Amino acid sequence: PLQNRVITTFHYALRPGRHLFLGSSESITGQSRLFSPVDKRHRLYARQDAVARLPTLASSRPPGDEPPVRRTVLPDTDGIDRRAARAIARYMPAFLVVDRHHDILRFSGETTKYIAPATGIASLNLFNLLHADLRMAVRAALKQADATKERVLHDGVLIKAGEQYETVNLIVEPIPGAGEGDIFVVAFQEGGPPVPAAPPVPHDEKDDSIVQALNRELLVTRERLRTVSEELEAASEELQSSNEEYLSVNEELQSANEELETSKEELQSLNEELQTINVELNHRNDSLVRANSDLANLFDSTAIATLFLDNDLRIRRFTPRLLEIFKLREGDEGRPISDIVTHLTRDGLGRDVGQVLRTLVPIEREVTVAGNGMIYLMQIRAYRDINNVIDGAVISFVDISERKKYEQARSRLAAIVESSQDAIISHDLDGIVTSWNSGAEQLLGYSSSEAIGRPMSVLLAGALPGEWAHELARLKEGQRIPQFDGIRIARGGQSIEVSVTISPVREDDGRIAGVSMVMRDVSQRKDTERKAALLLGELDHRVKNILAIVSGVISQTLRANLTPKDFAAEIEGRVQAIAKAHSLLTQAGHGDMSLRAICATELAPYDQATDAVRITGGDIALTPKAGLALSMAIHELTTNAAKYGALSTEAGRLTVTWKVTGATGGQTLTLNWTEAGGPRVEPPARRGFGTTLIERALAHGLDATVNREFLPSGVCCAIARASSNGVSLRRVAS
Repeated sequence: PLQNRVITTFHYALRPGRHLFLGSSESITGQSRLFSPVDKRHRLYARQDAVARLPTLASSRPPGDEPPVRRTVLPDTDGIDRRAARAIARYMPAFLVVDRHHDILRFSGETTKYIAPATGIASLNLFNLLHADLRMAVRAALKQADATKERVLHDGVLIKAGEQYETVNLIVEPIPGAGEGDIFVVAFQEGGPPVPAAPPVPHDEKDDSIVQALNRELLVTRERLRTVSEELEAASEELQSSNEEYLSVNEELQSANEELETSKEELQSLNEELQTINVELNHRNDSLVRANSDLANLFDSTAIATLFLDNDLRIRRFTPRLLEIFKLREGDEGRPISDIVTHLTRDGLGRDVGQVLRTLVPIEREVTVAGNGMIYLMQIRAYRDINNVIDGAVISFVDISERKKYEQARSRLAAIVESSQDAIISHDLDGIVTSWNSGAEQLLGYSSSEAIGRPMSVLLAGALPGEWAHELARLKEGQRIPQFDGIRIARGGQSIEVSVTISPVREDDGRIAGVSMVMRDVSQRKDTERKAALLLGELDHRVKNILAIVSGVISQTLRANLTPKDFAAEIEGRVQAIAKAHSLLTQAGHGDMSLRAICATELAPYDQATDAVRITGGDIALTPKAGLALSMAIHELTTNAAKYGALSTEAGRLTVTWKVTGATGGQTLTLNWTEAGGPRVEPPARRGFGTTLIERALAHGLDATVNREFLPSGVCCAIARASSNGVSLRRVAS
């Protein structure tokens, strides 16, 4: 009832179309006309447009706590009212106030004729106390008043009072607003005079017999009606009791249904959660299966030998490649690593693992396998689980044998490159220097830190081909630039002749990765080649000159009209003089050379008895280099004089004089070559090999000053050389 009263209050409080939200154990099963379900699972209901009534709420004040009622008592008024009430009560009808369950709430008036206590358990139920003749009429009137909500009148209801029947007018009227529903007023109003139970006998016997028969039949009918009424009332009471039990059972069923619905919802929620968990577990199971499969494939296909140990250094797992290092089998999981035979040349794996577990610092070192010489990089790290808890160690062995070979080969190659006297340079495809060896530092004057990262076109200006951008494009295509020579200006300004070789550098897959350049200093070689060319030219020239001298000596000897024997002796002596001069020239590199000996040896083949040749001057000692250069120059002057000058005729004269001037440490040698009496001299139209030889031998080789004059009377040549330039000038004892 309290729940129904609250639901009715909610219906009264809500506007039409609004919603009611209840708890999971509440329901509106008994108030379906007030609310309709919107979401029964979540106890959400919508207000229906029914008649809204605010139920009267019972007072919650405990009994005996009612506030005192102030009464104003006026003199004489109280007695008048009581007397008036007693006087009127004789004329007022008796009435009862009953609720919807037919329980009596109030008594008023003389109700003893209409109600009486029944045998059995005390009860205030109206139909348990009501007169048997009134039960049917009162029940029908209450039902009609409850249905129509209007007053109901039943006149002339006969009830038996002793030996007679009395007529009663029955009045039933509903009173609204009673908290638990409508209440009813059942009033009993006396009708006509009493009727005797046995009517008087008529005078006509026949009629009397008929009337008596009818009376008897009426009495029997009344008795039967009374019996049926009592049975009906008993059935009604049983039905009401059954109805109450049914309502109680219905309420229990409703409560059980609500509990079942709550349990069902909880089970549905748990089922959904279980389904979600089951799906997650299936996903995790699938992920775990895939992870295990991936891990197994990884272990089988990896080239890294890996060993997993627990905190007690027992084998937990290993990859197949580990069998090359340890003598393991499939059933060795759980065995201590110290019990396993290893192929490593270095022992102490357990000690290293213990150190890692103590310090948590990884260890990395190179180890070698005995027998095959394989080299591995061993790495030991702590094993951490997903909660970052140390749970053992992981040992991995990476095969670095090939890498070590490459490193050794690279080290040897790097040592060769670094120790090479040639400049070995590498640069990328954009022409930026990437390596610079010590030979390049010595040859070009730039350190590796200064050169690396700079463009080749800036560092090697002049030593690169003219179209360097075009040549770089060829190198990118894999073409090789043929060897070429160039001139490189070093950092100090020195000009260096170099030989350059440029080649592309390829990776293992054939891709062009860069360019290498080898640059070699060929200045000495070039100088040697030039000297060799000069010597070859000089040799050719000397051979020709010797033949010319021999021819001139023979011609001069023929003019003397000697006998063949004397002619042969003269020719032999002059040829020997020529040979001695050349021997002296050849031996110029051994000790000091005498200036007089040089001149005398060169001019010995010519007749000096006729004063055709005059040599004057003190004997001077020359260094081998100065003596050789000067002897070559005198030889050329002598050869030219014998061919074209004063020594080519009998009237010709040649004077060779020299002198030394200046103090010690700053002396200067001056040699004069003067021809006269020979053929008329014409200045040469071009520079011959002899002139070039004199200039190179004296001017370039000795840094001497040469002044040649081609006078009509003969050639005059002055040679000046200072001893401060490194030439030793000292007199030689006679």
